[in-house]
Amino acid sequence: MRKLLLVALAVSMVSACGKNETGKDIAEDVCECIKKTDRLSTDDPLSVQAKKDCITKGIEGWNKIKDNKKEADDYTAVMSKCAEGFE
Repeated sequence: MRKLLLVALAVSMVSACGKNETGKDIAEDVCECIKKTDRLSTDDPLSVQAKKDCITKGIEGWNKIKDNKKEADDYTAVMSKCAEGFE
């Protein structure tokens, strides 16, 4: 199951490349990535890598939109709401 999730995660990351995504789209994708990896066992080395991939995805996404105030605000709003689910 974990391997299938990681394959799905990799496919979603590759398919997102080249799209002109909005800040909201990017943040929703990162949030979904984090939610999926949060379900994986922390003892699994693939889990650690998957979580690192999500963080990288978030950083790369932010770097794409950070100079556009509207997109950055949208990204921040979605990520803030996402973080509430982990409290």
